[in-house]
Amino acid sequence: MAKNSQSVERRRVARPTAAQDGGSTKWLVISTAKGGSGKTTTARNLAVAAAHEGLRVLLVDTDAQQALARWAERRPEQAPPLAWEAIVLSEIGLHLDRIHASKFDVVIVDTPPGVESSPSQMQMLLRKANLVLVPVQPSDDDIESAAPWMELLARLDVPAHFLLNRVRRGSKSLDEAKLGLLETGGRLAPVEVRDLEDIRRSARAGIGVMELRGGNGADDFRGVWAFARSELGIRAR
Repeated sequence: MAKNSQSVERRRVARPTAAQDGGSTKWLVISTAKGGSGKTTTARNLAVAAAHEGLRVLLVDTDAQQALARWAERRPEQAPPLAWEAIVLSEIGLHLDRIHASKFDVVIVDTPPGVESSPSQMQMLLRKANLVLVPVQPSDDDIESAAPWMELLARLDVPAHFLLNRVRRGSKSLDEAKLGLLETGGRLAPVEVRDLEDIRRSARAGIGVMELRGGNGADDFRGVWAFARSELGIRAR
């Protein structure tokens, strides 16, 4: 059952109702075939980065575990506001037009792994996306599962990039993962996210790592958001 974000938005968002770029809502979908690859972490930290730029952000949690929705509920009142909804994937098609008409600057969607449970609804959501980021850890298992997922996105003609996540910079595993992903023919985001304790710590407080005082990893997500914002065609404020 969907949780309505409107009461959250009215209480915490004091901005014009029109979206930034002439009323054009951009959809950023975080999706991959394998669980535990960092989808929820990516979604919440990119949402925080966008909110700190003054954008009107809606988070949509379609994963049955609802980790993103629980994080949003913990978000402090003094933090830049984020509207959110939890919508089961099998019902997402009933809400796409309504959400798009609400004129957010950016809608960031966290998805469950794979398409097995609701394949038609997942593909409907993916086709709505202006950009899909596919988080991948630098492991053979992640790369093997991410490659066919990127092939699906290519068949759907959806703009998509791999996002290397939980990496150790300068490691052989990172170099091998980059090469392996590029050999699939998919595109690779130019910024990767490191495996850092501060990223996990911030989640427990309902904030992003860039909102944690001295948070190590803040620049990682600022860089990923700058890339995503450019791909989405959203002007920096």
